[in-house]
Amino acid sequence: MNLWIADGVVSREPEKRSAGNSTVTKLSVCVSEAWQDKKTGKSGERKLFMDVKIWGNLGDAIYEQVQQGDRVLVRGKLETETWDDKASGKKQYKTVCNCEQISILTVRAPQGATRPAAAPEDLYDNDGSSPPF
Repeated sequence: MNLWIADGVVSREPEKRSAGNSTVTKLSVCVSEAWQDKKTGKSGERKLFMDVKIWGNLGDAIYEQVQQGDRVLVRGKLETETWDDKASGKKQYKTVCNCEQISILTVRAPQGATRPAAAPEDLYDNDGSSPPF
């Protein structure tokens, strides 16, 4: 089974390109993992950066809605891309995720929306003696 699921942060602005009759949106997702050495007690953080390709209409929507720093949940299949390095002539390899589903976990207020701050007296009932719950 080839399945990759990750909850991470978009580490660079999405890019959208034409791909034949469709489009592909590319973004990079950073996944962090905390660790602790059982013997020494030393702790740290390990980071993995994965390039993600999102095809067609889903990719178009993600390109419009996602920006660097947003948290996303990605589900897809891993694939290895290969190419020959022009300078050295050596074969190069890169693992990428072909996205099947993506959820934006960052919540933003709609553009232009403002939420007025509640005045302290609004938090209490009419006589001001107790909270309204």
